[in-house]
Amino acid sequence: MAVLVAMAVWFYTVFFPSPERAIRARLTQLAKSASFGGNESPVAAMANAQRAAGFFPSSGIIMGKDPASRKRTRCEYDSFRNSGSL
Repeated sequence: MAVLVAMAVWFYTVFFPSPERAIRARLTQLAKSASFGGNESPVAAMANAQRAAGFFPSSGIIMGKDPASRKRTRCEYDSFRNSGSL
């Protein structure tokens, strides 16, 4: 019976990781993609840069608040990125 309970706990932790563990795993993957060695070819560095870019959304909404006027602003991510402000 104890073996069955231990297997159930292991199964749950492997297939349903805590949010902290999932975030740490994603950050580790991002760090491996973003880092490169001195002997790495330019093509491999470009491929790693593309892989690292895949960790971030290509579109979305940026919301902000101007502290002076206390006015909230909303901007589409693509238009914000294309404006050169990012």
